[in-house]
Amino acid sequence: MKDKTIYYYDELIKIAKSKKWCISSSCTTCRCFQFREAIKLMLNIDKEKFIDSIYNTKFSKNSSFFFVESVMQLFVVLKEEEKIKILEYWINRKDLKTDILDHLYFYIVKYYLNNKVGQIWISKCIDTAINEKNISLTESIILSLKERSKNYLKLTNLIAELSIQSSTIQRLNYKYKITTI
Repeated sequence: MKDKTIYYYDELIKIAKSKKWCISSSCTTCRCFQFREAIKLMLNIDKEKFIDSIYNTKFSKNSSFFFVESVMQLFVVLKEEEKIKILEYWINRKDLKTDILDHLYFYIVKYYLNNKVGQIWISKCIDTAINEKNISLTESIILSLKERSKNYLKLTNLIAELSIQSSTIQRLNYKYKITTI
């Protein structure tokens, strides 16, 4: 990007899509160079406004896969304390869609499970999985917590219930010895 126009985070994602920039976390060819450089440029132009635009991203305008891939690239560039503040802010947003919650948890938050923000996310994810009987989110929680899943009573009850509907949850339940069915 050559101009100095500030593209807020949602706009940057839109530009990346339209210009077909790589944002794949598994890319070994370009390492998402254009997207990461654009993030660095935006942070250099006006870090406060750009970070604020990340806090206030419009979850409803983004597909979960592309959005989470973009966040993974964003988190490569940001400092640890900035990442934690973003995760703390996002988990309290009422408009956080379940598919984005699930993907953020599975691909990013699972690395923060041993601190306060990770515990807040676990609680929110378990509550959402229970309220929606969401199999995918339940699988993500089990895959991140593994044997520790049995330490969450509400989660174990949900796992027992969903094991009847989902062979994947049933296998994970058996593998990690979470509940006795």
